[in-house]
Amino acid sequence: MNFIFGTIGPHADAICRRVEAHAHAAYGTATIRVDAGHATFMASSPELSIATVRADGEDSIALIGMVQTEFEETADDDPMVDVERTADAMLRRFRANGAESLDGILGQYACAISIGGTLWLAGDPLGLRTLYLWADDETTIFSSNISVLGAALAGDCQLDRSYEDFFLLQGFHPFGRTVLAGVQALPPATVRRVDLTGSEPDQLTHENRPIAWPVTPPEPAATEDELVEQLHTVFMEALSDQLPRTPGRVGVLLGGFDSALVAAALHALGAEVRTYSFHYEQDRFNQPHTDTLASHLGIEHTWVPIRVAHIEAGLRRYALDFNQPTNWPNYVIQTAVVLERMATDGIRFAYSGDGCDSVFLGYPGTYRRARLFELAGRTPRRLVDGAVRASSSQWMERRAGQPLRVARHLLRSGQRDPAVRSLLSFRILDEASLRHLRSEDAPHQAEEFEDIAEKLAAPHRHLSPVRLGYQGKSLVSPNKNKMVGGADQTGISVSAPYLHPTLKAFALSIPEELSRPGGDVPAKAAGKQILMKMADATGLLPPEVIYQKKVAAVDAPIDEWYEGPLRPVLDESFAGLPFDIDPAFASSLANRTLPERFFTRFIAADAVVSHAASLLATYGRYGALVRGT
Repeated sequence: MNFIFGTIGPHADAICRRVEAHAHAAYGTATIRVDAGHATFMASSPELSIATVRADGEDSIALIGMVQTEFEETADDDPMVDVERTADAMLRRFRANGAESLDGILGQYACAISIGGTLWLAGDPLGLRTLYLWADDETTIFSSNISVLGAALAGDCQLDRSYEDFFLLQGFHPFGRTVLAGVQALPPATVRRVDLTGSEPDQLTHENRPIAWPVTPPEPAATEDELVEQLHTVFMEALSDQLPRTPGRVGVLLGGFDSALVAAALHALGAEVRTYSFHYEQDRFNQPHTDTLASHLGIEHTWVPIRVAHIEAGLRRYALDFNQPTNWPNYVIQTAVVLERMATDGIRFAYSGDGCDSVFLGYPGTYRRARLFELAGRTPRRLVDGAVRASSSQWMERRAGQPLRVARHLLRSGQRDPAVRSLLSFRILDEASLRHLRSEDAPHQAEEFEDIAEKLAAPHRHLSPVRLGYQGKSLVSPNKNKMVGGADQTGISVSAPYLHPTLKAFALSIPEELSRPGGDVPAKAAGKQILMKMADATGLLPPEVIYQKKVAAVDAPIDEWYEGPLRPVLDESFAGLPFDIDPAFASSLANRTLPERFFTRFIAADAVVSHAASLLATYGRYGALVRGT
């Protein structure tokens, strides 16, 4: 496991000893420790490392991830290959130019720099790498890994239940809160300055500064043909920015069209591409056209078996290996399994199609849901309240399941502000199911749901209802969780070209109707149409790959496994929850009802209905972690 860790304060030695013991017990890895100036930094030292700590006199740096910008002072080095030389260069740049030296550095990284009496913490401009932070008046602790931070806190580590209702309803913690009490996620593209030389002795002061990224995408061309050509140029430049100087062999996490286009572009840029996909015994979950792509590009494709044992082991270790609970644990666990296979094959750099659906308006289920919630009328309050009450008994809930929760959510959303209902159109549990689940009073909530929703929607009110729907999807998306967790476990650097700042900004400037036309549009052109036209016009992909039927990457036989072989580990995970549960109701969340089978087959965006069971299982794993069980 790759991680970085650091602390400032009078108890640094004792804290570091706890982290060393945790790293050995949880990951079987040793740590590197640097005591320089006022800060103590640590990094794990696995065989394939993307994390390091370095010192230069009284100054020091901890760095994890991958920097893609080449520095003038290390012109002979490839920053994507040598993390130690890159860390040295970043420390020198920071010492010369301060926090401004981080502006415009492309990559997926997090770092901590100690110079004089000041600690600087930073996350990359893409917001893909995060540092987690705990602080009081005399001590600051940070880490790239939640479980490591929990080990540092020892007996002071507890679950944060102040936003528990919102989290169980929506699937994420708002406002930078995390699953651990008192632990905040550093905001994306932010430098935090922690000053030890404040007006009062031994009192730490904190100050945030944004990292500037000078994104200047070209203005979209006037005609569609010119725009297609322009998109191709921006797309290829984005991938070129994210390739090592000497590409060699690279891996692509191959799902459908999005990642196939990445593989084709990398091949065109001269990389030796090898694609990898999940393989299930139930063939309906396997991605089609992998052989078509391999034949078209003349490359090798590898199927990586995903079996019950992988998910069982991943669930048991979930809180150690991943930083956020999720309703798609199979997806993040499976990605780590595929990256392990890549590492065995000698691959150090991997690429994914993550982010494409969000910026080019894919995700057909997200689009349908966004339009449905946009059109949701304001049904009279009395009728809504009556319908919700009539459908909220545990008897009905256990027999109807997720479709009933979706219907209640749609009814309630009609009473909400349009921006709020578009942003938060996806729901896992709801107020009625929470009452059935918890056999105790709910904890005091820091804020009411409606207040939280209004604050979350405020920065995005300028977006269209459709864009709001995709923004809401990104809040609960498992993509960052899987990329970071998989990279940390394997030491493989994972890039997402569609999230390159310039490509993303350019894609978002393209008129919506060119990505997802309205009216009577063929199913094959329903989403990402402008990108598909680019892939077709340039010959990067054959039509059967471009216009293939979408198989959601998160789809897997997880529902069947929960009903059968995974039931024991699911019950074990529920036991870690910070509240007593109604066992009959909790059990029903993992048993598909007839309405749920119909719902996943004909209505739902994916083939998985056990979102609530998964979210509770991963949440319970953090509960077991803080209790030491």
